[in-house]
Amino acid sequence: MASLDLPAQLNVEADRGANAFRTAYPEHRPLVPRLQHNRAQLHIGGRTINGKYHREIRLAKSEGPLRAYIMRKYSWTVAQMELIDWQALTQALNRKQDKEVALVKLLAELTPTAKITKRYGRSNSSQCPRCQTDEETIDHVIRCPAVACQQWRSALLTHLRLICTTALHSRLALVDVLLDGLSCWFQHEQLDCTKYPDSLHKLIKDQNSIGWNQLFRGRMVREWASLQQQSLWDNGFQQKSLSGRSWVATVVTTIWTRFFELWNARNTIVHGVDINDHTAIQKSRLLEEIKDLHSRRESFHRSDLPFLIAQTDDETQKLKRS
Repeated sequence: MASLDLPAQLNVEADRGANAFRTAYPEHRPLVPRLQHNRAQLHIGGRTINGKYHREIRLAKSEGPLRAYIMRKYSWTVAQMELIDWQALTQALNRKQDKEVALVKLLAELTPTAKITKRYGRSNSSQCPRCQTDEETIDHVIRCPAVACQQWRSALLTHLRLICTTALHSRLALVDVLLDGLSCWFQHEQLDCTKYPDSLHKLIKDQNSIGWNQLFRGRMVREWASLQQQSLWDNGFQQKSLSGRSWVATVVTTIWTRFFELWNARNTIVHGVDINDHTAIQKSRLLEEIKDLHSRRESFHRSDLPFLIAQTDDETQKLKRS
């Protein structure tokens, strides 16, 4: 330090002061003051862009149509869209780049459930392969009444409580709301904010507004980060790695990790463990399709009948019993 000239020493001191300030007051500051020697500065959506300009401009161009699509899909208002902590979602996505394709499908409601695969002609039934009663959507995969899914839901809540109360220095009231809200959604109910302190009413109302199932899409309202950040300040935590937004991102990635465990177990039922299981399942499905075709032979044109495996009624009955 002493060997540096005066401008360099002042620059080092300025860096130290800036780091100390950001540690003491770590809230997000989207706007960066422009220095006099900086001839141009790019701002998009009320924030300063400091790098990766081509990527940021492309994202800005596609953001409008994407937001409009999400609003139409969930019948949300602009006010509801503003409730969501999109920056925390981005942070969570950056942590799970190994699951990028699967997460894009999850967020766009295109995960290949039975409902989706039937729509594209890849399966004959939209029923859940576990319970065989309800239509299989993402929400049903999570709330399926099958015993294995019940056990998964219980394990998810236990794991979330463990993560939140050990590694994240969470405000305990937030953990209670998180787990109670998920539990209510699992049971097709809505969390009643009147059972909680007034300071948590906005949080609960906001999350109720967009839906607790949105946690599995990474969409948590901004009030989560705000309340957790205030709790960290009140308890003297000033580490850069701890913030309300990183808390939200960790909760989201934890939920995603557990969800993909459930999804992989579901795929084992549908596709089998190995190539032998997969082949046996495919043969079984093809046999059912063949039986269905033969059960409708009376409606076929005479010129199509030679293509059927069973050419007589007796052969058809044998095929159905196989």
